Amino acid sequence: MTFSKIDQAVAVAQEFHISATPLGEDQYLVRIERVAPGVPLAEEQVRWPVEDWLAQARQLMNDPLLGLLQGSAGGMEDMFFLPESNKRIQQSCMNLVALGQELYNALFQGSLRDSWMMAQAIAQNQRQVLRLRLGLKGNRLPRLPWEVLHAGDRPLATGTDVVFSRYQLSTGLIRPLQKLPSQPHQPLKILMVIAGPSDQESLELAQEASHLQDELRSRSPQEPPAIQLTILEQP
Repeated sequence: MTFSKIDQAVAVAQEFHISATPLGEDQYLVRIERVAPGVPLAEEQVRWPVEDWLAQARQLMNDPLLGLLQGSAGGMEDMFFLPESNKRIQQSCMNLVALGQELYNALFQGSLRDSWMMAQAIAQNQRQVLRLRLGLKGNRLPRLPWEVLHAGDRPLATGTDVVFSRYQLSTGLIRPLQKLPSQPHQPLKILMVIAGPSDQESLELAQEASHLQDELRSRSPQEPPAIQLTILEQP
């Protein structure tokens, strides 16, 4: 069995898992859940302007086609890349980088930043990929574009030394599935619906239904479960 270089790198990746949990009004607990040996665990209680970030993200990542459908005058310009709109697109990209830098600095601060810097140094020294996993709780944090995280001018999610992923953490208990009461000797009921529009090429549907009926009749009556076939033609 052979592996690509990427598969081999991910297989020996250093782990760095972070969770972010809402505590109250703009208050969040950011905690390191899993790290490589030698990297200290850490946690910080932080204050994040999440609503402001969401508003920025909605403005910067707005779909031009959606704006056109909603009657926005700028939507048509953005679709055809007129000179003025091209300037706005470049400005939006710059603002998106700024948002990514703000998210990065908010995520990695205090002792969290120290652990993150140490994890990067260890991974680089051992020539291993650093796998950053971000677990988010609540209904607001997952709506932020964490994929635009920028460490200075460097996008974090598109490099080769860091593998980034994020997921939503469950906040409630999962109820076990209730087993439906079983009734012995109940037949398996099958409904077969046949439709043959007159303006379409004819298929041998009736013949297929007949074959299915023959197959079911050939079964032994003692072979469980009993099967009831109902054919509905041209509903």
